[in-house]
Amino acid sequence: MATHFHDLPWEFYSTRQQWLNARPTYIGASEAAAIMGRGRYGSPFSVWKSKTYPSKGRGKTTIRLRKGLVMEQLAAELYVEWAHRKGLPLRLHDPGQYTILRHPEYPFIGATLDRIAETREYMIDVEFKDTHQFMLGEWANGIPLQFQVQLQHQMLCSGLDWAHIGVIVSLDDQEEDAFRVYTMQRNQRFIDKMLERLIEFWSMVQTKTQPKVDAHKATTQALRDIYPQETEGKVLEPTDEQIVMDLHRADQMYMEAKATVKAMSFKEAEAKNRIRAVMEDASMLRIPKGGTWTWKSDSNGTRVLRRK
Repeated sequence: MATHFHDLPWEFYSTRQQWLNARPTYIGASEAAAIMGRGRYGSPFSVWKSKTYPSKGRGKTTIRLRKGLVMEQLAAELYVEWAHRKGLPLRLHDPGQYTILRHPEYPFIGATLDRIAETREYMIDVEFKDTHQFMLGEWANGIPLQFQVQLQHQMLCSGLDWAHIGVIVSLDDQEEDAFRVYTMQRNQRFIDKMLERLIEFWSMVQTKTQPKVDAHKATTQALRDIYPQETEGKVLEPTDEQIVMDLHRADQMYMEAKATVKAMSFKEAEAKNRIRAVMEDASMLRIPKGGTWTWKSDSNGTRVLRRK
């Protein structure tokens, strides 16, 4: 295992486009979270699509990307200040935004790390996030699962035993605990299970075997990207017995879901009308040991019923 920052087998790319061109050749940390079913913005199918049907011309620098880089630099400065207050002597290394650290045995597993903290005894994988007050609930019980998977994946690539994730929760200087640092230790049992899943997934990439589709929005978008247009006049009538059975199940699932949604919409409408009938001209209703409702006019003068 590497003991110093420069001992790690970094791959350096000079431009963002070169780095993006390398992305289809490995599974990244956030992609691992998606493959493990913990991706907020990605699904197993969308990750598979990005490897087998990679998009072109993705090198544009967006405002969101620029904001992320600014916030990352701020988080790095706050992290160094935090370490100083904790009496933790360290040197913070920036690998660069266009670097890849691949697993030495499985090169299709890699990660781009935000920073590496080097102490006298060991190194720490350091990841930065910025969030908002309305998302703080996700951190109430510690690191959210998707980021736990991401950190374990990064430790799989680096071989390190410890990771820190620094989170900017507020830009208010007066707010206490506006920058938080969470610690995670390497979990070898989980890493072994994840590695097994990633090897299986990469085999599906190499053979272009589609993973199971799900209800994730990223899956919907991936299917639209793969098949952007229809073929005029083409009619598909499958005869494969397994495919036909799966289609029957999907068709039945859709009809049952549609019927359930319709029934629930009727129940929702009835419940709202019962609330309106009691409220009459009141703007707010407080139900003892229950919820609070408002029925107020919007900018067009139409009263809108809402539950707080």
